[in-house]
Amino acid sequence: MSVRFVFFVIAHAQPRQLAWLIRAIANPNDLTLIHINARTKEADAAALRAAVAGAPGVAFMPQRPVGWGGWGLAEVDLDAMSFALQNGGDWDYFVNLSGQDYPLASVDQMRAALEGEAPRTYLEARPVRDLAPHFRLRSLLRHSERGGRPRRTLLPNLAPRPAPALYQGLKWGVFHRDFCAWLMADSARLERACTFFRPTKIPDESLLSTMLMASPFAQTRSDDHKRFVDFEGGKPNPKRLASSDWDALIQSDAFFARKFDETADPDLMRRLAARIGAPSP
Repeated sequence: MSVRFVFFVIAHAQPRQLAWLIRAIANPNDLTLIHINARTKEADAAALRAAVAGAPGVAFMPQRPVGWGGWGLAEVDLDAMSFALQNGGDWDYFVNLSGQDYPLASVDQMRAALEGEAPRTYLEARPVRDLAPHFRLRSLLRHSERGGRPRRTLLPNLAPRPAPALYQGLKWGVFHRDFCAWLMADSARLERACTFFRPTKIPDESLLSTMLMASPFAQTRSDDHKRFVDFEGGKPNPKRLASSDWDALIQSDAFFARKFDETADPDLMRRLAARIGAPSP
């Protein structure tokens, strides 16, 4: 049987941008879950829902408040994995995305690439002990969320660690169902992990990588997270991709790239859509 996906998209703005992504991935054979930030104004949330109206296989998750670097970004991934396991039928891979992502391959090409690869999960995981001090402090000091952003305190994070070693990496990955089921199967284990990571900074870049490396699936993990991301000049945030990146994008074997802004470079979006046979909004 062909590989089946659950695509999980977090969105908070830019309805037309979301429409580009959903029209490229949504289909009757896969489940596409969308989470709209509870902090998004209702008029903007309505515009996001309208932008994807009629797309096949789409469902909306209950809304949670999400702020950059806070616990909400990790929590919605867990929500979506749990929902997919309970309601998503017989799927194989969970793929988390933002509304500013866009595929570099068609969904059928992704299926073909993953055929026979089970139970491999594709996710970055770098040992925290090997990282620069400011990365290590994300998990080792407690943070309080104020004004929608995590603020460092001088208090150590004394909660019991959920795994022998801590890991970090980009949160974006392709997660095999077996890992997702393992993660959700032991509620006490998952709650210990949540208790530890909830007061940390950018926990979404630590929770899943740490738990994957503590799981029976660590040895089958691939560090290739199937994303094209350009941290130009070592900047902390990825650059906004433009037509000047065309050659690099089409030479990549990644499934998705980020970040895009269709208002800044619609020609790039049109060329990528045409390349993978996807409709434009």
